[in-house]
Amino acid sequence: MERLKELLERVKKGGLVISTVLNQAREEIPDEVLRFREGKWLLRRINCRSSSDLGLGVCRCESHPAVIVEEITHDEAVKLLAQYYQRKKMEEERRGEETRKVELMIEIFSELEKKSVEELELIVHKLHSN
Repeated sequence: MERLKELLERVKKGGLVISTVLNQAREEIPDEVLRFREGKWLLRRINCRSSSDLGLGVCRCESHPAVIVEEITHDEAVKLLAQYYQRKKMEEERRGEETRKVELMIEIFSELEKKSVEELELIVHKLHSN
């Protein structure tokens, strides 16, 4: 997992993608990007959820911008960073748990290969009921 220092370096260099959305082409595009430039915290975010330029819909955004950049406070930036860090940490923990489950399944299936069909059905039924 990235350290907080590395996250802040990304914020300063080009921006940290805080969140993404899927467009109509099923591509992930940045929804919110946090930047720090010239002593200012900036949050770039999608303004129009139907923007054709972003592949989100049919709006041509003639009367409004598809994306806006707004200056935010230090406290807001810290809150966004903390939420991002916590979300990534939880995702990493979940992936670790899923990896452990797969390893356990491999171990179980290795043992199952040695058993009869009737024993397999019984074990699968027990696993499924838990």
